[in-house]
Amino acid sequence: MHEKEAEDFEIPISEPIIDWAPYPHAESWGTMHDRVIGFTEQIKNDDYDTTVIVSHGGPIVAIIHW
Repeated sequence: MHEKEAEDFEIPISEPIIDWAPYPHAESWGTMHDRVIGFTEQIKNDDYDTTVIVSHGGPIVAIIHW
């Protein structure tokens, strides 16, 4: 998809920003945060000595805020 085509699908920013999704069927920050924190809670309860998390910036920021 070209940049112009993507712009045609873009949804204007709305408030509260945490619930805004930039494209149809995209994940909002709030939804991503809840998903990642649920996963992080599972990891916290694991019995492993060491856990390595590989991710993109947004989920890592959510984990740091957790």
